Amino acid sequence: MPKPSYLIKLKEIAKNNLEKEPEVAFMVSWILWEAIRSRLLLLQCKKRGWSLKDAGEVIALKKISNNENFKKAFKSIVGINFLEAVSTHCKNNWHILTEIEEIRHRIFHGGVSISPKDLACITQFILNYIDGLKSNQEDKNDLGDPFKREKKTKISKNKDELLYLLVVNKKEQKELSETLKSIRERICKT
Repeated sequence: MPKPSYLIKLKEIAKNNLEKEPEVAFMVSWILWEAIRSRLLLLQCKKRGWSLKDAGEVIALKKISNNENFKKAFKSIVGINFLEAVSTHCKNNWHILTEIEEIRHRIFHGGVSISPKDLACITQFILNYIDGLKSNQEDKNDLGDPFKREKKTKISKNKDELLYLLVVNKKEQKELSETLKSIRERICKT
């Protein structure tokens, strides 16, 4: 799980490279956003009394590699939609972050290039979105501060909830294991 010191470092790298190397700033800001997603879920698990280890296992099984899967994982762990737990700014701009995710995918995997000025603008948007991650004041679902270190707990209080989430994901885990085995067999022939 990403530590607050790591998140702070990523944020500094993105900010420091906005003008001189916007490509680097963009890549790092997206890595930061992905790490923040994991951290937010970790904080919600901790809030429910789970140990860091148990929370890490459940989050890993949720496959939150994109915004849509993150929203589904948040709903299954927290019980409410992510957009109900964030500030109005974040709620109103979620669709832009989703569009940026598509752009990111095309840049990283499709060879599409974007002007440095546009990359800097998009990067600044991502950083502002992250800064705006505050719960609605009327809502009791505090997201927590992803940049703040949490104390470790040794025993999960809500083992039934944790076990349910682990069992639900056993099928996905088995499928992943089979896929990895197949890949290993195809590429590691000796």
